[in-house]
Amino acid sequence: MTRDNDTWESIGAGLSSPLEKDKCYGFQIALARSTSYYSVSRAKNVPANYISPIRLFIWASNGNCGHDELLAQTEVIDHFDWKLYSFNIRPTENSYTHLVFEVFYPENTTTTTNGNLLLDGVSEIIPITDCEKIVAASDLPSFELEREPVTLELPGSDLLANKRRPMRKYLGETLSEIEFYFRRGGLELAEQEFHVAGEEEPRKGSPQLYAIQNALSYYPDEKWILVVRDVIERRQRMKARELAAAISYDFTEEFRIEQYSPRLHSRTKWLAADEEAGLYLIAFGK
Repeated sequence: MTRDNDTWESIGAGLSSPLEKDKCYGFQIALARSTSYYSVSRAKNVPANYISPIRLFIWASNGNCGHDELLAQTEVIDHFDWKLYSFNIRPTENSYTHLVFEVFYPENTTTTTNGNLLLDGVSEIIPITDCEKIVAASDLPSFELEREPVTLELPGSDLLANKRRPMRKYLGETLSEIEFYFRRGGLELAEQEFHVAGEEEPRKGSPQLYAIQNALSYYPDEKWILVVRDVIERRQRMKARELAAAISYDFTEEFRIEQYSPRLHSRTKWLAADEEAGLYLIAFGK
């Protein structure tokens, strides 16, 4: 199962004979998801039905819990009836004694979910003598997010400078549009190519973070803190790290990222905030 607190499960099994490096093998697994899989939400501590669709990774390892080489992965398993899936695998980095089956969230998801995946009927692993066809089709599918370029229309000083209410509204709306994507290796700030109106060369990064920095530049006598809050401490830490890395180099002295602390921030009056995104902005004088 996967859980809404950014945790997931895997199971390993030893093989009767090793998978040898650069040799090809084939096998089948029946996959489905259950219509009912009740447990407790780890993020909210309330009953939850773990039925969100998820996907399967198949790893090679030399132990029950290793993730040494990714051999195969599925797209999201969204059906409740059993279906047979065929896998052709070819380890290229080493020979291995174990297979590890791991579940994970749908590709490019912005929300961790409670999901389940059922596995049954794992067939015998058969060596494939004609390995050339496997080699030709051995690239794993790519689930990298490709976002369309956007044009960024930035409000001018006539709207934002010395006008606190329009400034709060604009910053709050822009904070709400910042997204993070969950990867197996961690969490990633959603970035894309964007054009700033009036500029010829495109930029790459977070258009929302760029727009916020541009708006704050109308207040040169202030410094700024963007506070990140998440119910999962690990996730909060990763979000803060991603945002800090994305700040424009020429703005790092005036704009810093902090993780939420009840002791420091519980009574703070924010300049702008989006509670659903867990992002809060405050100014303090230079």
